[in-house]
Amino acid sequence: MKRTTFVNLLATSAPSAIMGTGLKSLEKFTSSFDKTSKMPVLFLGHGYFVGSGNMVHNLRMVSWQHLNKRFAFDWAAEANDKMKSYIQEGHHESLINYAGQGRSFQLAIPTPEHYLPLLYTLGLQQSQDTVSLFNDEPVAGSLSMTS
Repeated sequence: MKRTTFVNLLATSAPSAIMGTGLKSLEKFTSSFDKTSKMPVLFLGHGYFVGSGNMVHNLRMVSWQHLNKRFAFDWAAEANDKMKSYIQEGHHESLINYAGQGRSFQLAIPTPEHYLPLLYTLGLQQSQDTVSLFNDEPVAGSLSMTS
C-alpha cells in the first residue's frame, strides 16, 4: 500500500508543540531532522503525515491592502516556487540549508518557527511516498498558504 505525505502548511505551529521541537538553531534542527528521518515509522493501511506551518511567513512585510487577494511579492513567489520544487524533487538538504538559498529565502523565513514543521514532515518521508501539494495561494504578499 502506498503512503501519501501531505505537506500541509497552515498558520499554526502545532506539530512543533507535538514533536517538542522548540528549536531555534539550524544546527539543533539538522541533528533532529537526521534522527526523525531515521525513525522507524509503524504504518498500517492508508494514512497521512501532516506538518503545519508556513513556507513563506514574513509578517513584517505583509501588504494589508492585498490581504483578501491572491498576491505575492516577487521574492515570496520565487522562494515558494523553489521550495515546492525542492519538496517534489526530494531535495531535503536544500530545504534544511534554507539560510544559504539566497535573499528570497531570507525574506521568506525571517525566523524559523513557522518553517521547521515542514522539515519534520519531510523527515518522515520515505522513497515510496507520494507528495501532494494543494492550497497554493499566496496571501498579502509575504505569506504562502501552500499545503
